[in-house]
Amino acid sequence: MTPTAIEAPTPAESLRCVLCGAASPFGPLFLGCPVCRAAGRDGPLDFRRPLEGAVLERFRAALRAPVGHNIWRYGAVLPAVAEPPSLGEGGTPLTLLRRTSESLGVRLYVKNESVNPTWSFKDRFAAVAVGVARRLGAEKVFCASTGNFGEAVAAYAAVAGLRCLILCAPAASPLMRRVMRLHGAEVVTTPKEGRPELMRRLVAEWGWTPVIAGDPEPLGNPYGMVGYRTIGYEIAAQLGETPDSVLVPTGGGDLLFGVWRGFADLHEAGLGGPPPRLVGCQSVAAAPLVRAVEAGLDTAAGDAPGGGAVAVPVVEEGVSAAVSIVEGRVGVHALHAVRRSGGTAVAVDEGQLVAAARALAREGIVPEMASAASLAGALDLHARGYFRPGAAVVCVVTGAGVKWPDALAGLADDGQRVPAATPEALARAVAL
Repeated sequence: MTPTAIEAPTPAESLRCVLCGAASPFGPLFLGCPVCRAAGRDGPLDFRRPLEGAVLERFRAALRAPVGHNIWRYGAVLPAVAEPPSLGEGGTPLTLLRRTSESLGVRLYVKNESVNPTWSFKDRFAAVAVGVARRLGAEKVFCASTGNFGEAVAAYAAVAGLRCLILCAPAASPLMRRVMRLHGAEVVTTPKEGRPELMRRLVAEWGWTPVIAGDPEPLGNPYGMVGYRTIGYEIAAQLGETPDSVLVPTGGGDLLFGVWRGFADLHEAGLGGPPPRLVGCQSVAAAPLVRAVEAGLDTAAGDAPGGGAVAVPVVEEGVSAAVSIVEGRVGVHALHAVRRSGGTAVAVDEGQLVAAARALAREGIVPEMASAASLAGALDLHARGYFRPGAAVVCVVTGAGVKWPDALAGLADDGQRVPAATPEALARAVAL
């Protein structure tokens, strides 16, 4: 399907702060809410367009049509882009894990984002963020990444004809860095220390446009996060109902918030019930969202002592095979999604991640280790009685395991070798 543009002028595009509710006009606001910033808070911004009139009718028409590989089908509620960059992202499968469902007594599905064009959910974000950057007149874009996002931004920047710089974390896969280079991006590996100041100077002094976190992190690009809403739209359409719970691997929290907002859009448009419970799944190596939920924190401005910033904890980052979600900070928008949906957060250890990755592989899906956190979280919560019998539960698998060969080597060997291609030699290695 060919991407479709939105006619100009566009209806009532704006940004609203998740924390204080202040409205801002559409524009290059990549550093969070100006009102919160002036008050010393981190205020994530949420893209808004009223779901009414022609916008609502086009949205409903898109939802009635068969799910396809093109998130711009939902252009009526996405930021307007005259020539949307697209590689056929979206329309990913919703697959029932039959054996796991039978053993747990729930209907357990996987929303398999690993089959997007660059093999991860980040394509949805990158398509919208890069498209808006070009709309705003950008000629060069940059982001920080452990792998998936850098590859997606590099690919979509290539489609859009923009220069691209990726600041990679030291833990980023060498394979991923090479793929980014193939797309034409400049790739530089830097330590995390000092990166916020570097990113700020890239914007202020050299005119680079950020397409993900600004300063301070983790304030996600408000336009890119809209791309994640399409996951919620697709789950509802593919399942034919609102699931009980959706479990999401969570680092900074953009995906968690975006999926919740997708279901909130459907509810606001009268096309679905209240959003499902959103569950943020983190590694024990860094689980700030779990800490915030356990501490009973909420997201209304002024909840903190003295009316200051909400005290979402910052934690030390440990070591985990789930590299993509090991983040010491989480955005307040992620906590907002959990609180408003009645959900929770869960931290899983390396053993649980390995068991979940192997269980997914035995049902045909080989995830990256961070992706396995959603199933690991589901198994952990099921053991604690979190799901009612027969409930529809969706685990988002965010990326493909083949992008992380070192992690795969820890899950399985490469088979046996026999000295001769004969039945006798083969029988000594495997049962015939």
